[in-house]
Amino acid sequence: MTSLSSFRYCSLPPICICIFLLFFPKVDAFSNACGFSSGSFSSRLHLSAPSYPSNTKPTMTTMTTKRVVFIRHGCTYMNEYLSTPNCSFGCPNFTDIFPAELRDQYYLDSKLSPKGIQQAKSLAERLSTTTAIAKEDKDDDLTTTTIKDSINDYDDVDFSISDVDLFAVSPLTRAIQTYELGIVPALQSNNSSVPVIALPLATERLYLISDVGKPRSGLKQKYKNSGIDFDTGSLSDNNEQQQNILSEEEKGTTTMKEKWWFDASDNKSNDDNDSESYYKEWRPNDDNQRYACPGEPDEDFERRMRRLYQWISNRDESTIAIICHWGVIHWMLDADFQNCEYRIVNFNDIQPPTMYGTTNE
Repeated sequence: MTSLSSFRYCSLPPICICIFLLFFPKVDAFSNACGFSSGSFSSRLHLSAPSYPSNTKPTMTTMTTKRVVFIRHGCTYMNEYLSTPNCSFGCPNFTDIFPAELRDQYYLDSKLSPKGIQQAKSLAERLSTTTAIAKEDKDDDLTTTTIKDSINDYDDVDFSISDVDLFAVSPLTRAIQTYELGIVPALQSNNSSVPVIALPLATERLYLISDVGKPRSGLKQKYKNSGIDFDTGSLSDNNEQQQNILSEEEKGTTTMKEKWWFDASDNKSNDDNDSESYYKEWRPNDDNQRYACPGEPDEDFERRMRRLYQWISNRDESTIAIICHWGVIHWMLDADFQNCEYRIVNFNDIQPPTMYGTTNE
């Protein structure tokens, strides 16, 4: 017998659902009776309803209506390099070691390619249009349901950019460029102003040299007119849950570090005399693959993602937009995003497998 929870997204009153359950004990029959198939209904949602382990299921006091907008950056020169024949990550003879001039111009903290720039501009056009339409609807009182209301049920609906309370941007160049080209014009065209902070927690897992960042002081100078806050950082030193996942060095830190990206030497103890003792290569390396720098191990990335999840949870804003990366989004949503794709989700629907359920550790 189908439970009432199967119809959590249905607008029919409970008494009607009970009547349907008597005559249509299966979801498919109920779906057909309502005029749509269960398959097409579920496809409207990118994420299924969350399934909580018994020991972590939120109570009514912990559930929230907070929304998160995940936006992946535009295409980069490194993305294009990785898509060329015999250059995919981990393939035989793969390398991200380039001549210094090419490395510095295209691949170190890889920036948007011309394709990525166009993608970001198209994103701005789309957001400008959907925001203007939403504004007109509200001003003309043509609808009683705003875009903000509708995304509570369907996370693939275009949203009004003015509904965002905070933008958080990965400090990697490609994410900052995507914000400047894809978000700022949309805000300006709709006379909106939303605070934005640089969020190191949202940076890509360090796979290659393209994921190595630039010092905070340099970013702050280069993007001084962008409105991005490079000072606030991402830590809340008075939150007990946050403190439980910080190292002793990080506790009490409330500002963005000068060198904020992963560095294997940070894991080195006083007893370690060489790199082999404190960093073990985890990327494919048995077929002549060579890498320009150490990569971020599973445990380091996992710990950072848990901190990001907690950071989102701790924020007071109702809608937070995060301009970030494939690895971050995949960890949070178990989804593969294309460049400049975005998706709106309820925070309660974010159920990373390594936090809720079995892990690979």
